Amino acid sequence: MPPAAQSVTEGLQLLTHWILILAVPLAGIGALSMALIQTAKNMLPLRRWFQRNRVENWLAHRANEATAAAGAPNSVSIAQAKSDLVHLATAGDASALYSLPIEQLCGQINASTQVLLDYPSLHWNLLRCLASEAHPPDLALLNPPDPAVHAARKMLLRKPAIALTDAEHNQVDDYVAARNRVSHQIQRAVDALQISVSFRWKFWMQLASILLSAALGVAALLIGSAYGQINLSSRGQCGLIVLTAILSGFLAPVARDLVAALEQIRT
Repeated sequence: MPPAAQSVTEGLQLLTHWILILAVPLAGIGALSMALIQTAKNMLPLRRWFQRNRVENWLAHRANEATAAAGAPNSVSIAQAKSDLVHLATAGDASALYSLPIEQLCGQINASTQVLLDYPSLHWNLLRCLASEAHPPDLALLNPPDPAVHAARKMLLRKPAIALTDAEHNQVDDYVAARNRVSHQIQRAVDALQISVSFRWKFWMQLASILLSAALGVAALLIGSAYGQINLSSRGQCGLIVLTAILSGFLAPVARDLVAALEQIRT
């Protein structure tokens, strides 16, 4: 074998040897970190706290938008909007609602949209929050400020289509079009909420796993240095601590994702 090829082979063997030496303990640290985080998630309502905070802040932001669009006299009651959301989605059980995975939570909000559109006057604060970016004329068509106009339209919607005049057909078409536009706007807003909450929850879980794995890796290295047979200089210890923290920290999210994939396959 040529000397160059032999050098490459020996270098690859040495590299593989060190990778195997480092991979096992680092993978163990990552798995331990993942197990600790999963235990904390199971024992503490972390998801519920996080999602409740995010959803309520989201509602408050959209309520402020709706108030700014309509003017101060028509301010939105944030407390009433939150209460209506919980009652429509889970019959008043806030803990059950905010403990759901974000996909199911947003699914419950979307399921409540039909009730909002059918009875806008009963849940006007929540409707204005969810449809804060809808056109004010569309919202006015859904919930006319004049009770007489509202009653007349209800009677109009009950009439058979064949009995409607051209003017009445136009009124019905305008109402249906406005309802569809508001419905689509609410669906897009809820989809944006789902994407935002899912991204931030994953980010904080990954950050926690990295920090915890780094702490476990440093602790293991310090214990090994104190009670084992590892004799390194101060510079070597610092370098090894940094390397262990970085590698073990980035292996933890991988272990967590693998466990999550296995749980999905099992279910």
